[in-house]
Amino acid sequence: MNPSEPIAAEAHSNNKQTQDIEHQFTRLMRYLDSCRQQRVLVTYIETADAIEVAAPLRIHKAALLLEALMEYDYKNDQPQRAALVVSRNRSGLPAKGFFLKAQTLGLMQTASDEDFHKQCLDRLFGRK
Repeated sequence: MNPSEPIAAEAHSNNKQTQDIEHQFTRLMRYLDSCRQQRVLVTYIETADAIEVAAPLRIHKAALLLEALMEYDYKNDQPQRAALVVSRNRSGLPAKGFFLKAQTLGLMQTASDEDFHKQCLDRLFGRK
């Protein structure tokens, strides 16, 4: 066995993972743009299904992609499309990680998660 074979195999594997993540990110943007046009909220599992996130840890992987999208939308002065994804366990709100990321980005200026989420949806849907 050539000593460089494992390194080449690992590099190929890492390249494929990067490509998969890029494709999932693109699918995520398209999926949430469609949800926005339809004015619907979706769950994390529905999002993971729609963008074809593989097991294990599907919801966690989808959440990481959503956090990356939050950064992307913030840097491009766009409404937070990640607000369209809600938890089944939080009465129509995104998971806590959404709000923590929003705080990290300096987006949350409101007193409550509910108020901030409403502001995000208002901006996404063009409401005042």
